[in-house]
Amino acid sequence: MLKSLADLQLGEKAIIQSFKDEIMSLKFLEMGCLPNMEVELVQIAPLGDPICIRTPDYQILMRKAEAATIVVLKIDKNAPPITANATILANTLTVNPTVIPFSKK
Repeated sequence: MLKSLADLQLGEKAIIQSFKDEIMSLKFLEMGCLPNMEVELVQIAPLGDPICIRTPDYQILMRKAEAATIVVLKIDKNAPPITANATILANTLTVNPTVIPFSKK
């Protein structure tokens, strides 16, 4: 079932599917949140915002508004962990470089 990362309950795991916001997606990609990566909601602040997610390598603290831009697929708690294949991840990411022409003065 597809939902946003902000919709997860404490202790639930999910797999990142895509990003809704292009600018935020660059921020998350730089932090290592890649498509097909397994994440788990591990902490929620007392007032509900921010939240903390665990990735295979580290933990990330983010606002719920930011988490709402990440589309995830919720997985069963009893499912075995999913390991990311670097080749598959490299083939799913595309980068559109911006070419800025140099002007001679």
